[in-house]
Amino acid sequence: MKRSLRVLLIVATTMLGAWSCTGSTGQKLTFANPGSDWWTSAPTIVASANKAFENARLDLSVADVSSGLASKNAVAAGTADIGLTAATPLALAASHNEPIVVIGTYLRSNLVVGVAVPAGSPAAGIPPSPIAVVPGTISEWYLYSLLAKQGLESDFIDSKFARLEVRPPDVVASVSGGSAKSAVIWEPFLTMLKRQPGVEVRRDPSIQEVRLFLVTRPDVIASKRAELTRFIRAFDDSCRFIREHSAEAKGIVERHYGFDSEMMADAWPSVTYGLEQNVEDMKAAIRREANIALRLKRIAAIPSLDYLFPANTPTVR
Repeated sequence: MKRSLRVLLIVATTMLGAWSCTGSTGQKLTFANPGSDWWTSAPTIVASANKAFENARLDLSVADVSSGLASKNAVAAGTADIGLTAATPLALAASHNEPIVVIGTYLRSNLVVGVAVPAGSPAAGIPPSPIAVVPGTISEWYLYSLLAKQGLESDFIDSKFARLEVRPPDVVASVSGGSAKSAVIWEPFLTMLKRQPGVEVRRDPSIQEVRLFLVTRPDVIASKRAELTRFIRAFDDSCRFIREHSAEAKGIVERHYGFDSEMMADAWPSVTYGLEQNVEDMKAAIRREANIALRLKRIAAIPSLDYLFPANTPTVR
């Protein structure tokens, strides 16, 4: 456990400059990669191992960030050209009209997020407080959906329990150190919590399907379209490799992080990779998150999502 966490923290704080490709044509792209989450980063890890970006002749600079929310923020702020994020940050971004374009959705899973509680806790009801959550992310939205399924939506909205708002890497320490009694978090932190003495992890596939999206900005499409298109196609090729060579791809990701063979075992089979560009389907996924944000009074109205999907967005093929 300690070795896995140590390796993960080293990876999560390192600039992945080695991913920059040589022999490129055109302009440099900067990619904000949430490196601590294996399920988010698997396509780019596999692409790097298979030299997909190099073969696409991309000059790619990869900067590691702490989460999908941070990746989206880097794109919106102009410090990155491409990012990866979940539907929740996109729903909030649309409410503020942030300069984001959704290229496509590339991941589906209903087991990468779950709840860690003291062993023997009741199966239903509110997890023991304080509950560690990462605000403004799928962590918080999953907790809401979990309670809403049990008819306890008002308890969440009225804050009838104590929450501990933390960064993703601090979730394990908050539970093991006692500042939080339970947590709602994603992989790999969920499995790290599972390995803590006296902690039980629960995954309910009916709570929420996690969707991840590849995003950019309008000005990147305008000024770096050729490079962006090559990136999209190399990324999609990597997703295809994962689907067709699942065991090999899992091994690549495990070696990247220094994980043992059980670290990804619970969630890996549930993750489906493939770049999809069905606009109405993506809008529906983001709108679901926006509806939760509205109920939680994080936004005043459901925002228009049309601007996130301009007609000139590059396609996979």
